Amino acid sequence: MKRFSLIALLLIPAFVLSACAPAIRSAPIAAGDLASLIAALDQEMPDLLATYNTPGATVAIAQNGELVWEKGYGLADQESSIPATPDTVYQIASISKTVAATGIMRLVEQGKLDLDASASQYLTRWEIPDSDFDESGVTLRRLLSHSAGLSVHGYPGYEPNATLPSLEDSLSGRPLGPNYLVELVAEPGQAYSYSGGGYTLLQLIVEEVSGQPFAETMRQEVIDPLGLAHTSFVWREDLRDQTAKAYDMDGRLLPNYLFAEQAAAGLYTTAGELVRFGAAHLPGQELLSDSSLAKMQQVAIAIPAKSAEGFFSGMDGYGLGWFIETLPDGSRAVNHTGGNQGWRSLLVVAPQQRAALVVLTNSDNGSGVHDEIRARWADWLGVGTPKGIHNARMLANLIIAFSGLLILGFAVWLYNFVRKVRQGKRSFCFKLNLRSKSGRKMIFGLLGVLLLTALWFFLLQIVVKMMFPLQTVWVGLAFMLWVAALALGSVSERAKA
Repeated sequence: MKRFSLIALLLIPAFVLSACAPAIRSAPIAAGDLASLIAALDQEMPDLLATYNTPGATVAIAQNGELVWEKGYGLADQESSIPATPDTVYQIASISKTVAATGIMRLVEQGKLDLDASASQYLTRWEIPDSDFDESGVTLRRLLSHSAGLSVHGYPGYEPNATLPSLEDSLSGRPLGPNYLVELVAEPGQAYSYSGGGYTLLQLIVEEVSGQPFAETMRQEVIDPLGLAHTSFVWREDLRDQTAKAYDMDGRLLPNYLFAEQAAAGLYTTAGELVRFGAAHLPGQELLSDSSLAKMQQVAIAIPAKSAEGFFSGMDGYGLGWFIETLPDGSRAVNHTGGNQGWRSLLVVAPQQRAALVVLTNSDNGSGVHDEIRARWADWLGVGTPKGIHNARMLANLIIAFSGLLILGFAVWLYNFVRKVRQGKRSFCFKLNLRSKSGRKMIFGLLGVLLLTALWFFLLQIVVKMMFPLQTVWVGLAFMLWVAALALGSVSERAKA
């Protein structure tokens, strides 16, 4: 009985913290009723943006191949108080890969590219560096599915006034350094490993085959056929006044970083135009044949469910330019997210429901907004909460509960510490003497305090804020309380009998 009472006592603060955690009131959404979804978003978006410290967002929904609704919320430019609207232009970061893959599939249909041909046969301007792995296995299909074994996960971008490097320089790691050298680091075809570098190589291949800039080929093959007037791999002059400003996690203004690596991260567009692009990937559309769409939307390489990425994303695997997932109702969805500095983007297409969703935000904190909106969109579709969102929410609740236990544990420790001090069983010692045991304990303990404090403010806080922004305060409080315990322990010792 006593053990049960102790466990109950320990769990109380965990449940209290969970109840105190920030939450957004969710308006009821009727499955299939678009008006109820729109009403819920209109009600919740101001709180969502405030909770996740995100200046602005634009949301768009397509149904049966047509744009049915789009709206901007919050601010595209905080300094000038310019609102986000359906006309606001955003960087969409890695969703550029899906657009690039679509253009490449158009070239495949025209017989200009072969999915199973070695990349090397198309290259004259650059070659894959020598390695211990089979270069001939680096095929277009594997490049498109992140299974070619190439390095370089992503790119930081370049200052707006910088001269962009050539593709050859970028692939060779110039000017960013050796960590951005695209090279073969694993046997092709063996495992999923996300590679922006692989898409930069695809960008070069498109230029080699077409004899013109990549951006021009994408305009001809994808952008113009869909009538996307505000979409471009080049930050055109006519788009600049409409482009939102980008902000970091703390709301500070960031430059509009530019990308030579356009296929990997460089596309600009609006939410409405991107959702029209997504709708073009439903069966029966004109941009690509149903056969090509099927190739893009089937798993080419699995993402292990027990891996960190598999758990957090909930994805089954990667196709050709798309992540693939099975929804709770058994239907399939394809999606891609994007994350450049100051930008977060989401595109989801549910082929069986013939629906598509886009959420574009101008903040490093935008992913939390995406997940909340996507969960409500899933309610509207009646497909259930996506696995990745469910897993993230479950883990967030566990983090809150664990933080509560740590805070309670500190309270118990502090109570016992104070009691022992008052009883004379423990005393404070402030002598910085390396020759004495207590002096060395104090010095090393305080050094530990400084190191742990620096670790939190310069690394762990950033990581937690990035993954679990709403839990950062509680995790930080629990962490720093135990740092304080270390400090108190360092400057005290047992009283001599």
